[in-house]
Amino acid sequence: MRSCTLGQPVTLSAPQAPRQGIAEALGPDGALCLRTADGTLHSVIFGEIPLAPTQATL
Repeated sequence: MRSCTLGQPVTLSAPQAPRQGIAEALGPDGALCLRTADGTLHSVIFGEIPLAPTQATL
């Protein structure tokens, strides 16, 4: 699996609460592995990550 967010700082809008961290990997189930500032690795199944437009999409 590939994702343009891997290795990037992201803000995840999730039903429970927003989280910020580094998108580290995608799990075998498609979950995003998000490492927060305290070093905790979260497996996120559902949420939204707003992406800024890139030069190619303008």
